[in-house]
Amino acid sequence: MLDKFQIFILVIAFVGCSDGVSEKQKLAAIEQDKTILAFSCEGYGSRSTPYGDLQNNIWNAHSAEDFKWTQCLAMRTLDAKTQYGWY
Repeated sequence: MLDKFQIFILVIAFVGCSDGVSEKQKLAAIEQDKTILAFSCEGYGSRSTPYGDLQNNIWNAHSAEDFKWTQCLAMRTLDAKTQYGWY
């Protein structure tokens, strides 16, 4: 059975597509949620966490071709526990 962290990662992966807005707009839209804090949407960016480095590895981005998408490093707090992942 999936735990909350695994579900968070799956949800983040499924909603990672965008309509081609700027980096600043992407971060602002994510932060409006207030439950998710985006660190960066830059490809190959990284962020240190208590569990190790979180990498925004967009290794297969070329497969999207002209499709507009984004992937961001993010964190949220749920039930007093901080979770790290991708949005």
